[in-house]
Amino acid sequence: MSDAPRIAEEGWAPSLADVSAALRKAIGVFGEHGSDRWLQLGEIALDLETGSVAELLARLEEMSGVEIRRVLLGVDLPSWQRMVESDVLERAAAGSAEAVDQVLRSVGDWERESLRLLLELTPAQTKRHVLKAVRLFAEQVFAEREAELTVALEREAAGARAKIAASPGERAVLEVTGGYEYLREPEFDRVILFPHFAAPPWLLLMERRDARVIGYPAAPFADDAEKELRERLLRLGRALGDEKRVEILRRLAEEEMTLGELVVSVGLAKSTIHHHLVQLRAAGLIRLRGNARGYWYSLSPEGRDASVRLLGDALG
Repeated sequence: MSDAPRIAEEGWAPSLADVSAALRKAIGVFGEHGSDRWLQLGEIALDLETGSVAELLARLEEMSGVEIRRVLLGVDLPSWQRMVESDVLERAAAGSAEAVDQVLRSVGDWERESLRLLLELTPAQTKRHVLKAVRLFAEQVFAEREAELTVALEREAAGARAKIAASPGERAVLEVTGGYEYLREPEFDRVILFPHFAAPPWLLLMERRDARVIGYPAAPFADDAEKELRERLLRLGRALGDEKRVEILRRLAEEEMTLGELVVSVGLAKSTIHHHLVQLRAAGLIRLRGNARGYWYSLSPEGRDASVRLLGDALG
């Protein structure tokens, strides 16, 4: 398939070091840990009819600064309402200094930096900064790849719909995401699944007022079966090419464990364990179970068997 989209396994977007200084500055307006703020814009995108960047920009233009801040702050989201009272979130979005202080005292260190930078802006400044960042990203990065990415994501979504039809309910989430066993959350009536090329093999977990939103990594398209086989072998090789990852895998084969339990068991920092788990997930070797209240990792029997078959195919 010479015209097949070529989506890199590690993601299609360039690193911040490779974009213009203006775009770096625009994206960095919410700080080093501001990715969750930008991810919140997905709530707006889910309401669009076509899902195009042009439509997203037009919608942002229509919204007031306060409306955009409500989205970025998660005013309508159950997880935020459990941490901060709804009226406090509303007032913080509108610019109340007292409410801003209450919000910042209620969140963890990871969230505090990006929220502080957001809430230091006026609503008008917030809208101006968000529009500038989205517009520059669209013009300098996304425009060249939009058609290619759209075709690839539509193919991925069509495959997901077929899996959902064959395996309705929570089993569908496991099948579509390739190893995430979602545990139902009482505050959500439904689950929305969408494929992404943004940061494979990460799952992107978001919320709407009544729905858990799960972004799962779309499979990269290869030009031919031989290339696809090589890419799968490389992912497996990377996963098993570190003795600590092999140790983690062996422990998960014995019992299901949380991230914290793995930290104690393997004796590595949480961030290091998390990096190893990402590599093992990329190869399909482990399964994730849970929801925002807690997650557990285990060996994936399907992934283990698929890896054995993969090696058999590669060796003829």
